[in-house]
Amino acid sequence: MDSPWPAPWNELSVLNRTIIISILRADKVVQCIQMMVSNEKELGEKYIKPPAFDMNEVFSDSNNKQPIIIVLSAGADPMRDILKLSADKKIKFESLSLGAGQAEKACNAIRGA
Repeated sequence: MDSPWPAPWNELSVLNRTIIISILRADKVVQCIQMMVSNEKELGEKYIKPPAFDMNEVFSDSNNKQPIIIVLSAGADPMRDILKLSADKKIKFESLSLGAGQAEKACNAIRGA
């Protein structure tokens, strides 16, 4: 959306441009919304950038009745943070990737915890 729009489209608000982009290029909508949020003085960049992930803070919020459950997005890999936390706190842990045929292993691991 940094490129100039031809008249009369150049007079549209960022919201209206985003609506048009959603029709023409759905793959660019997230970028447009991020631009809208970052340009808004009440919002800004802090609403775009994800907070730093602190495994120690996550661990301190958990207990045996509130386990840590990590839902991953594409490309995310917290295993390095988990290994570091387990080494620092001298905690044994088991890792299990869920997929085809892993449900019974996961249930057994939860029962055995």
